[in-house]
Amino acid sequence: LLHRTNRSTQGDVGVVLCSAWGVDELSSRKTMFRLASQLADAGYPTLRFDYPGTADATMDGSAGLAEWIGATAEAIDQLKATCGLQSVVLIGLGLGATVAMLAAEHREDVSALVLAAPVVSGRRFLREIAISASIIEEGLGLKPGQRPSGVTIAGIIMPPAVAEALSKLDLTKEILDRRRPVLILARKSQPQDAALADHLSNQGWQVDQAEFEGYDEAMENPTVSILPVNAIRRITEWTCRAAPQSGSTSITTLHPVQV
Repeated sequence: LLHRTNRSTQGDVGVVLCSAWGVDELSSRKTMFRLASQLADAGYPTLRFDYPGTADATMDGSAGLAEWIGATAEAIDQLKATCGLQSVVLIGLGLGATVAMLAAEHREDVSALVLAAPVVSGRRFLREIAISASIIEEGLGLKPGQRPSGVTIAGIIMPPAVAEALSKLDLTKEILDRRRPVLILARKSQPQDAALADHLSNQGWQVDQAEFEGYDEAMENPTVSILPVNAIRRITEWTCRAAPQSGSTSITTLHPVQV
């Protein structure tokens, strides 16, 4: 889904949003929509898309995490071609932050990254899914044997090849050579977020780190999620600074985020 800017002049930078997965994706749909709208209002055409094997995507995700990374690359190319852009900012939430980080390693046209609540350790993430799935099933009165095989939560099944790739992934052990400005929105309860920021700083990245305000309220439940207004504004303002549109001579005026 493309969110076009309503400005009379077209800039040369756009944004691709990489979504979370599972219940997190459901809970954050409103957040990602508002973020895309805010970025478009600030002059950045913004594209949202689905990974293979999820939501409305046509492919099944059988090629694993590499297929999700490839889908992100296709989204970048499509946005650039459609809007006549030179570069993009990748913004990812949850597992989407991990996908964005890995996709950027293969691109020279990604000018900046935003990693919001990134999945740093794939193995830890898979364990958390299993625990959360058990809690949900217990609340619904389901028996463990009624759960589909593989990595699944609330009836949402992760493509097995994606789960296999995640079980071997740890971003703090990756050598990430394509350095670019990055904003990490970290959760207080998850020290691995800050560990990733330190890891990138030690590799010479230009890292800005801030607390992900309102994360728990935004991700707790799809039916009662609350927009993380401050986080949306912080991401938009940082994007304007880190990847300004060519010829921009004035400070962008942002409209208030509507709750």
